[in-house]
Amino acid sequence: MNRKERRAQKVERKRAQVKARRMPPGYVDLVKRLAKLTAQWCRAQTPPPELQFHDRGDVLYAGSLGDPAAVKYLANSPDAFRLCAWLDEQTGRQATIFQMECALRFMGAFEKSTEKFSSPAVEMLTTFAKATGTDTPVPPCPCGHCGVTLEMVSGKKGEVPEEGVFTVCVKCGGLNQFGPGMVLQAFPDERLDELPAEFRAHLEEARDLMRWARLNYKQPRKATVFS
Repeated sequence: MNRKERRAQKVERKRAQVKARRMPPGYVDLVKRLAKLTAQWCRAQTPPPELQFHDRGDVLYAGSLGDPAAVKYLANSPDAFRLCAWLDEQTGRQATIFQMECALRFMGAFEKSTEKFSSPAVEMLTTFAKATGTDTPVPPCPCGHCGVTLEMVSGKKGEVPEEGVFTVCVKCGGLNQFGPGMVLQAFPDERLDELPAEFRAHLEEARDLMRWARLNYKQPRKATVFS
């Protein structure tokens, strides 16, 4: 490639970046929809999917989410390819690779994410991830969803779990509730309507974020996060 061709390529790349910043009406809405649909898809999978994606770094993704030749630059596991194909169908084949990457980055799938936002669920999981809260040993008990034995509960500094407290399994992200004798009992999604709207939203967000954390989680601790 000669100097003129390299200069033309650089100009074209800058034009593409400018276009990406000038998001047309509905563009951001579709990104948000992709994030919600992804969380919905993950909740429906048994066992939890193994999702791996390539971090684009400074490279600009282009192409349709339904184009395997383009998806291979984003998806990096069989489940990730299945997810992209499903999302392509659910969005009427309107979504792009770049929009999917934006949705993933919004969900915290990449360690180098520049998105800055906070919520009670994010703060709770940040406390767990950075080990700045209180870890409380509990009688070993299997998660009501995936069966992994949980023997430690993490909460905010000074918080100690008791009967009735809800937990999020660090392995599968499933919601459990401590019953008599501090025995974990699965709390199915169908019962979320029984909870106050704000608390329900907090639990759902914590559950989904924990599941997304598995994208970069190598060796889960035998613990559960409670709220």
